[in-house]
Amino acid sequence: MAKYLYTLILLPSFLFISFGQQTTVFTEAQALFKKGQELYDKNLCGPAQVAFKETLEQIKLANEPEFDMLRMNAELLAAKCAVKLNQIDGEKLILDFIRRYYPDPSTVDALIEIGNFYFDQKKYPEAIEYYARLLPSDLGTQELSEVKFKLGYSYFVRKKFDQALINFKQIKEIQNEYYYPTNYYYGMITFFKGNYSETINTFRKVERSPVYRPYVPYYIAQIYLAQKEYDKLIQYAKPKLEITDLKKRDDLHRILGQAYFETGDYEQSLVHLEAFAEKSRRMRKEDFYQLGYVYYQTGNYTKAIDNFDQLINLKDGIGQSAMYYLGDCYIRTGDKSKARVAFGNASKTNFNTDIAAESNYNFAKLSYELGYDKDAIDAIVKIPKSSPNYDEGQTIMSYIFLNTRDYAKAIKILEDIPN
Repeated sequence: MAKYLYTLILLPSFLFISFGQQTTVFTEAQALFKKGQELYDKNLCGPAQVAFKETLEQIKLANEPEFDMLRMNAELLAAKCAVKLNQIDGEKLILDFIRRYYPDPSTVDALIEIGNFYFDQKKYPEAIEYYARLLPSDLGTQELSEVKFKLGYSYFVRKKFDQALINFKQIKEIQNEYYYPTNYYYGMITFFKGNYSETINTFRKVERSPVYRPYVPYYIAQIYLAQKEYDKLIQYAKPKLEITDLKKRDDLHRILGQAYFETGDYEQSLVHLEAFAEKSRRMRKEDFYQLGYVYYQTGNYTKAIDNFDQLINLKDGIGQSAMYYLGDCYIRTGDKSKARVAFGNASKTNFNTDIAAESNYNFAKLSYELGYDKDAIDAIVKIPKSSPNYDEGQTIMSYIFLNTRDYAKAIKILEDIPN
């Protein structure tokens, strides 16, 4: 009887000792975890990770519910430290945590961490996978901005512009560090999609940012050019050339040059087209043509020839027009022989029938003046009676026959020409 009484008396003491030990373990583990948190908040991830691992080791054998939250938080932060320290197992630790606890709210941090890990590695498909699992309702305003921007940017890089637009649109009015980058890429997408009014409204906001201000003028100028709003373009873009670190400065000169070209202000057009040509490594056929034409209009025929000469092998409307003006430049510089060749080439294509007809007449006239009688006659017979050059062409042909003493043909031609 005494034996059982002793046992009954001893049992409560044993339970009290066990509870006391458990409390000590929990208190020590909490202290370690708090130390780790303080180090983590100071971005001292190495020492912080040690503290979190010690926390987990301390409570390894504890199965009581009160340890569950501490264990989960220590696992999460230890995994986040591994990721931030670029440890080999960092990715695995975060993914294991997500698999173990999802959809517990604690996995929100883990999903952001692994999303950021892949985002920083430029592994955008993987970043999309984890960012997309986060619900807006689980995120604060700052986290929402970060996640939606990075998700939108990941889609943007993958050229999935519709999905990117959806994410940017959700946060583009939130004023924080993601405000300007979000609106910049949102504006870029609307530009690609041709929604120009939305692009201009958005980029006007972005221009307030010193980071993005140098990038914006080129796109707004492009829009005004596409809309043929040449006066607006000039008014907007010309002052932007004063921006010290302006991006695509050379292209902005080209666009301004084209705007002045379209308004007929060839002097100003020349200023900007020359600035573009001086810096450009590669000019398009349109650039050579515009610069050549502006030189032509401002009387600099030698430089006009240099630019038109770049286009002589083109088999299109630009090539034909360049040949015509090249011929006229040669006439104005006194080289009738080269002018004749240029007009002859321009007359052989019909991209512009008016240019072809005028070139044919000039070719005929120069052929006569230079003694190429057969070529002159062949060209003159192509001139229709409806042409304003018909009578003069017939007169030239009669002179040719007179010079060759074919008087009968000459008289017949002269008689057919109206007085």
